[in-house]
Amino acid sequence: MSIKLAVVDDHKIFRDVLIENLNSKENKFSVIIEAEDGQSLIEKLQKNNLPDLIILDIKMPRKNGFETVEWLKSKFPEIKILVLTMFDDDSSISKMFKLGANGYLTKDISLKELITAIKSISEKGFYYSENVTHKLVHLLRNENTSTNKKSESELVLEVWQNLSIKEKEFVTLSCTDLTYSEISQKIHLSPRTVETIRVIIFNKFKVKTRVGLAVKVTTHLSSLLKNK
Repeated sequence: MSIKLAVVDDHKIFRDVLIENLNSKENKFSVIIEAEDGQSLIEKLQKNNLPDLIILDIKMPRKNGFETVEWLKSKFPEIKILVLTMFDDDSSISKMFKLGANGYLTKDISLKELITAIKSISEKGFYYSENVTHKLVHLLRNENTSTNKKSESELVLEVWQNLSIKEKEFVTLSCTDLTYSEISQKIHLSPRTVETIRVIIFNKFKVKTRVGLAVKVTTHLSSLLKNK
């Protein structure tokens, strides 16, 4: 079964070349929507045929990438989002991360890594390049060394201490490369139950993505996880 994609970028030549490569039969992708900006994407979305994943740029006319991600997460949270942009500044990465983007890549990456990212997001729910992950960890640690570091750490610890055994197992395994299906087998729960736990855990830790959970937990609870 092919992965349905949407490509949103205001540079038509780049968009055309990207779509041509993604539509290759060997990739098992199908680009069902192309748009020059977020507003155009919104106008083309059809509830009975939504893309599984949207690849979008940040700087676009009418509705930019930030506005588009925020809108999508409020209206269609099930659609996964991969940011593909020229911007690799801390502010853009942090903002997209907090808005709930499932992945972030810069346009200097290879086609091979883009394909890997699409498949990873489809299977695991996230993909951030090594460079972006390092920046995220650095940004969050800097935030946590501010005046509210102690209260933030205490809050995360309090949430952890109030989790059930199964919830703690889920959190620990979510910080690995295991898929949710593999996690369900590890903790002997059905995929549906694991999905319910995922929603509860994300809400308790106030995160929107699996990467967000992993970064927050490892930043504050690394010593506890090592002892598990």
